[in-house]
Amino acid sequence: MKRLFATSNIRVGYMDDIKTDKPIAIAVKDVCYKDGEKWDIAHLTVGEIRKLRDVLNAAIKEKEN
Repeated sequence: MKRLFATSNIRVGYMDDIKTDKPIAIAVKDVCYKDGEKWDIAHLTVGEIRKLRDVLNAAIKEKEN
């Protein structure tokens, strides 16, 4: 998986090594999990990523105003 973005609690990557209709993976660390580390992973389609991008862009614009 090619990592596109990462912080200590979130990682986004593109799965270019396998054929899938959901090539984007978003992993979020479960900060409430107390017995080590636990990551929740969602696999998204390109269309879902575009919708997410649009929603985030709108939220950013609203916060900037």
